[in-house]
Amino acid sequence: MIHGYTGSPADLRPLAEYLNDNGNGYFVYGILLPQHGTKIEDMLESDWKKWVLYSAEKFDKLQKLYDKVSIIGFSMGSLIAAYLSTQYPVTKLVLLSPAIYYINYSQLFENMSGAIKKKFTGSASADFKRYVQKATNTPLRSVIDFRRLTQQLSPYLEKITVPTLILQGKKDILVEPESA
Repeated sequence: MIHGYTGSPADLRPLAEYLNDNGNGYFVYGILLPQHGTKIEDMLESDWKKWVLYSAEKFDKLQKLYDKVSIIGFSMGSLIAAYLSTQYPVTKLVLLSPAIYYINYSQLFENMSGAIKKKFTGSASADFKRYVQKATNTPLRSVIDFRRLTQQLSPYLEKITVPTLILQGKKDILVEPESA
């Protein structure tokens, strides 16, 4: 499993636990991309190429241990997963909210409007507060690296030949529904 931009494997924990613990016969391995899951400033020490290279290294290791390896990617991790599926013998591919077109402005505006209204009642959601914190604190250079990753890896999407499941929430505040 490959998490999203500024995220960590914990973002996918419920799905990983379901696949691993419910007699489904899956071994689930979630990677932590370089400079993710720590302080947001740490992202200045990495770039999109390191994220892709690290993911490829982890896939190589899994491929040596298992006959069949499937990849699940979330948001930015979906682009990395899709790219890997064109470079390696991936069995199945799952893309969760693939971040091809980043920032769903209409949903973001709707959520911000609701949050402003709720601010007066003190009930803004924890998810929205976390999003605002990440959006305002993520280093600009790292955001540019994310955009470069999107531009560089999107062309590989048309080269995917493995069975692929794509899931996209209509109310995702960051990723456009058209990304799916």
